[in-house]
Amino acid sequence: MAILCEGLKLLFIQTPHTGCTAIGSLLRTRFDGIRVPEEHVRQSDMDGGADRRIVAVRKHATLRQLMTAGLVTNEQRQQLVVAAGVRNPFDMMVSEFVRTTGTEDPRRRRDGGTGPRPERTARGPRPTEFEPWLLWRFSARALDRLRGARYETPPDFAAGVDHVVRYEHLQSDFAALMARVGVTEDIEVPLVNRTVGRHGRRYPEFYTPGARRVVSEVYAGWIERFGYRFDEAA
Repeated sequence: MAILCEGLKLLFIQTPHTGCTAIGSLLRTRFDGIRVPEEHVRQSDMDGGADRRIVAVRKHATLRQLMTAGLVTNEQRQQLVVAAGVRNPFDMMVSEFVRTTGTEDPRRRRDGGTGPRPERTARGPRPTEFEPWLLWRFSARALDRLRGARYETPPDFAAGVDHVVRYEHLQSDFAALMARVGVTEDIEVPLVNRTVGRHGRRYPEFYTPGARRVVSEVYAGWIERFGYRFDEAA
């Protein structure tokens, strides 16, 4: 979903692992933000047919998905400031790995237990080592492999937006966004949904040369666009 604040003429795209939960919660509680969409939008919802393919996902929809689903019209888009979070992908992938594998973060499991998370059977068993997990996470579908693709292309949540909020400068970039939509008061972004399973390990400690190559290729456009790099001292 995205968060739409009609009073501010602001649409915030929720990019995973970039502080989007904290910002989304703040926008809903302070500025009457609403979730768009509340549930997955499927092709059948739009045309009444039998096609159940998802057009716009419930939480992490891109601007393109929202417009394709008719949730944001071209006219509305022209009147909105559209923002999204971004983060160094080398760091972002470590957070996703920690949150979705093993027992490092039991908050992510509905049963609250300490056993292994269920495997994602659509792609086979979920690896528990970082480089194999990356290869599993971004493995191209069979048809894409026939076309020469090695990896799946992740959604570009920052495509078409007017303003980015960098995770590395979350508070200051959010303040700049608020100023852009006319909010002059100082508003602190709350600490929400923090990844707790890294045990103080810096993101470079997770990387093998192979893992670094995967992320460099998958996120090449994002790395170039936003000037990110692999920082050995991070």
